[in-house]
Amino acid sequence: MYKDEADPRDQRANAYFLVLIAISIVASSYTSVVFTMISIHSKAAVGMGRDKAYQQYFAATQHDRTLGFRSFQFALGTFFCAFALKVRNVAPPVAPS
Repeated sequence: MYKDEADPRDQRANAYFLVLIAISIVASSYTSVVFTMISIHSKAAVGMGRDKAYQQYFAATQHDRTLGFRSFQFALGTFFCAFALKVRNVAPPVAPS
């Protein structure tokens, strides 16, 4: 059935969905960049035989890796919330028995 005017609740749900997806994309991008850069630098140090420098770099980036992992968790959380919101908004209502 086609609606001429969208329900304000549907409009709000769509706006929340877009915001949650945008946050999820930004957090996922941050996670990808952090772990890619750390991985590249770590492999370069090991490849050049600089094991001591690798250990120092690994210790120095502990905080960055922690933030990257928390960003990953946040991205998953916002994605799951957006997914649940979209399913709730799109799924047909269940009639009471």
